[in-house]
This record gives sequence, C-alpha cells and structure tokens, in this order.
Amino acid sequence: MKGQLLLFLGILFAFPLFGQQDSTQAKLDWEADFRFRIEQDWDSRKSDGTFRDDRTRLRYRVRLGASYKINEWAKAGIR
Repeated sequence: MKGQLLLFLGILFAFPLFGQQDSTQAKLDWEADFRFRIEQDWDSRKSDGTFRDDRTRLRYRVRLGASYKINEWAKAGIR
C-alpha cells in the first residue's frame, strides 16, 4: 500500500503543473448570435397604386465568431 502511494505521488509530481499559465483555450473566446423574425405585409400598395398580394415572410440569421487575445492590448477576431 505504501509503495502504491509513493508511486502515485511520484507520477503526480513528475509532470509540471500549468495552472497559472494562460492556455490557448483560455485566450480563445467563442460567440454566437441567432435572430428570428416574422415580417407580415398585408393590404399594401405597389408604387403604381394597385394592391400587392398579402404575404408573410420568415427571416432568420445565425452568426458564429471567435476572437483570440494575443496579449493585453491586442485581440484578433473573425465572424
């Protein structure tokens, strides 16, 4: 039992701990955006004065983006 404990502690402390360093994952920030709307056009007229057909249109937008913090004063991103 004592040998197993020493082996476990030896393996644990053989690898350096990186808890204080900034990792790539911590510098990378993901963002997302979703928009949905319904546009209704009833009883409207065309430019020549005639009535337009009633219609209902569905609009949606999805945006994805990421930004990477290079250092304290610089950040690069894409969307």
